[in-house]
Amino acid sequence: MHFITEEWEQAVLKDKAKVDSYLKDLPLSAMDESINLGMVSGKHRIRRQHKKRIGIICTAAAASLLILFTASIRISPVFAAVVSELPLMNKFVEVVRYNSVYSEAIESNLYQEMDITMQVGDTTLTIGGILADEDRLTVLYSFEGADAEKMHSRKFLWFQLLDSKGRIIGGIDNYSGSSIRDDEQGELYSRADFILHEGQSMPKSVLLEASYYKDKEEQVIEIPVEIDQSRFAQMKEIVPIHQTIKVHGQRIRIEELVITPLQSKLKVIADPNNTKQINDFMKLTLTDNTGNRLITNSSYGDMNEEGGRTYFFESLYFDQPSKINLEAKGVYLNNKNEIFQFNTKTIETISTPDPRIILEQVETTDEGMRISILMKEMSKSKDMSSYPMLQISDHVTDAVGDSYPLELSRTELVSEHVTQTWRYKYLLPAGDYKQPLRLEMHRYPGSVEEKITIPIK
Repeated sequence: MHFITEEWEQAVLKDKAKVDSYLKDLPLSAMDESINLGMVSGKHRIRRQHKKRIGIICTAAAASLLILFTASIRISPVFAAVVSELPLMNKFVEVVRYNSVYSEAIESNLYQEMDITMQVGDTTLTIGGILADEDRLTVLYSFEGADAEKMHSRKFLWFQLLDSKGRIIGGIDNYSGSSIRDDEQGELYSRADFILHEGQSMPKSVLLEASYYKDKEEQVIEIPVEIDQSRFAQMKEIVPIHQTIKVHGQRIRIEELVITPLQSKLKVIADPNNTKQINDFMKLTLTDNTGNRLITNSSYGDMNEEGGRTYFFESLYFDQPSKINLEAKGVYLNNKNEIFQFNTKTIETISTPDPRIILEQVETTDEGMRISILMKEMSKSKDMSSYPMLQISDHVTDAVGDSYPLELSRTELVSEHVTQTWRYKYLLPAGDYKQPLRLEMHRYPGSVEEKITIPIK
């Protein structure tokens, strides 16, 4: 057991203060010297503490390494040299510096400074610059003004990527979960990511469409962005895999891994002859011989359909690993074509693929019949991936075989403790239905834990 003394905590905080002071306006010529001084200081302090309490050595060493590692990211000579040549980039360093992929991309001349400023209501929106490769675009932007904090919320402003003719470019848009605030200047800095779908490539010109509300009316502005494709030409590695694995008797084909400077993406397809529907992997990761352990950060598609599903990871491009493994703890799956049968008059669940999925409430309104289905006591690890998985047919069938449209109106998280309970509200046309009613459940929670490890490179 390791003990942390108050004296040691103060020493570490003092080290951190020293590091921060070095980083504030550190000249390039002093970088190597400052790192060496920090290492020497850390070694001397550990030696002095060794005489007082040997049990804290491992913890103190780890903390010192963490501080030095943080410092080394901020004062990488190549990164600092590039940033010094880009006036606007200095403002966005805090947004990207903890992501080694962005730092390496900037060092490799993938950053394009923009300095495009537009007025969004009472707030100034500035597009500071972009990072791009064939499949992904990261936009660094800032807000200045009294409404900067509000504008950062997607409730008030959101971005969309269009081609030069104004057509939507399909893909995943992802906003940074954190932002950097400069309270003195009234500015907020952040980033937005756009990941293109399969078969698309980054065009030379795009329109960044910013939509926002002013006086309860939607306002739209379009910002033209030119992308220098020569910066990332030929910067792409395709790793063909074409391996089929079996999990719980179900077959999944791992197609290929595509690595570009800003991301890695893995394509998988489930065998259409599987007896069960495969919804997702549990804890899908990529590991390599350079020490990386990457957890998937987003995905799109359905592995049970023809196009399969694509998983996205941080880029392995700059590490150039010679060996890569795919690992997972199992899969989320369910039986195919299960029937949920219920009675809206008695508010009764007659049959269900899972006893935790029940008819909760029926309410007649001016809009029609509102039906609430409860999905209760769901394990966050065993029943769901990153979202509640309940997918049903878009119609119900009554006892005589007539069909009626069913529309999802709302999804609610009812409770969250050790488990989660979700409520799904649907709207059915008003009517005197022949009971019972039935619908198909295409996807619902369930999983099988089975360790998966396969070499893919």
